[in-house]
Amino acid sequence: ISEEYTLALAVKTVMMKTAGDIAINMSTSRMNEDIAVSVGGKTFRTKVGEANVAAGIIAHAAVIGGEGSGGVIYPAINLCRDSLVGIALILELLAAAGKSVSEMVAELPHYEMRKDKMPFTGDLANVYARLKSAFPDGITNDLDGLRLDMSDGAWVHLRPSNTEPIVRLIGEAKTASRIEEIMIRAKGALG
Repeated sequence: ISEEYTLALAVKTVMMKTAGDIAINMSTSRMNEDIAVSVGGKTFRTKVGEANVAAGIIAHAAVIGGEGSGGVIYPAINLCRDSLVGIALILELLAAAGKSVSEMVAELPHYEMRKDKMPFTGDLANVYARLKSAFPDGITNDLDGLRLDMSDGAWVHLRPSNTEPIVRLIGEAKTASRIEEIMIRAKGALG
């Protein structure tokens, strides 16, 4: 399974016992949002980065948060990414359900995610404009780069790296064919 499931399983554990909201970054899987909604919670999106997610948790009194890279932040324990807390939450879920990891993953909302990076040193404003044109029905979020959310739940997020001369392109959809189509169209907009 991908690292995206680490946070989703931890979110499921916490949301089963504590009502509340979650904070996740702009590039994290929608399955976390689906889990929160299923128990009446809201999702607050932040810029990418542990410090940004921790600030989002504080600002919105979220009961859990993190990043799709597997970074679980559980404020009941501490406000930093903590792999041991993530492991403990997932083990708690497995013990309570009496199921294996693969059985628990099968019960989660399913999405296909693609992540790519490309060298880039040009004008991002131009690229953002072309990306918006490629997805004219996408709902725009420019909190951190440009994220476009489509009516079918698919999304694409383009953001510059803070550490190297590249852009990161991340997208998610319900099917492999849909995310492939989105990524091809998005890369075409990059030029």
